[in-house]
Amino acid sequence: MHEPKLTWMQWHSQRYSDAAPPLRLVSQLSLVSTIVVLALTLMGCGGSTSLDSRPVVELRGADAPAALTMPCEGPVSLIDKPMSAGETERTWARDRSSLAACAAAQAAIVDYYKLRDTGLSQK
Repeated sequence: MHEPKLTWMQWHSQRYSDAAPPLRLVSQLSLVSTIVVLALTLMGCGGSTSLDSRPVVELRGADAPAALTMPCEGPVSLIDKPMSAGETERTWARDRSSLAACAAAQAAIVDYYKLRDTGLSQK
């Protein structure tokens, strides 16, 4: 008589039944071990946070540090040598852009402190 045909999975499970546990058991164990590890991890994190028992201190704003809001230096003097029109224009443009950048930076710092203080004063 001839044997019924086996699927590859059936043949494999018959041949290696002593060597490896069934695939379903392996996937179940994998799922359970993942859940256990996750639960232990979360339990470990629970003890690391504690409530702060210090009294609440009201936050008040402070002005921007004086070093950050010092007035920008004025225009620089040209050098004492003859300059071409192009050199004069480039020097003037560099000086004007430096002054504009300084003024913009100072305005941004002052605006930051005003915005921060407004946020701190709201309840």
